Amino acid sequence: MSLRELQRKIVGLSFISNASGTQTDTGLRLVAGSEDGEIRVWEPRMFQEPVVQLNACEELRGKEMIMPKMEVQPFGQLMGCATVLPAVRIYDISGKQLTDIHCSEAFMSGAKMGWPTAMRFHQLRVSVAIATRERYISAYGMSNT
Repeated sequence: MSLRELQRKIVGLSFISNASGTQTDTGLRLVAGSEDGEIRVWEPRMFQEPVVQLNACEELRGKEMIMPKMEVQPFGQLMGCATVLPAVRIYDISGKQLTDIHCSEAFMSGAKMGWPTAMRFHQLRVSVAIATRERYISAYGMSNT
């Protein structure tokens, strides 16, 4: 089966298990994101229509809309979208935006951090590392409290 829903280059692709999956339903979903910010989530038995669709670059209409990277954190059911804002947007698997992570430039004595070029979620924890065009790497995570 082929999906041609997205119009631009694919920048992220992953399978994720739906937390509400039962023994008769594997709960498996396919998540794909393209460089124009479009994200689609499909369930294998309903490939004709995505169950979730959103655009991580919506307010950039009319400007250069680029999402260079998208990652999925299966354990936390999260999608991370690196945009040229520069920010990383975090969504849950239903498409609800949870937060924006803006790389802090305050400690860099005026140096620009640039937009994110790579990102990776921790396999089990809700933590993410982000690399920027200017070779800076930052790590973010949830507090233990």
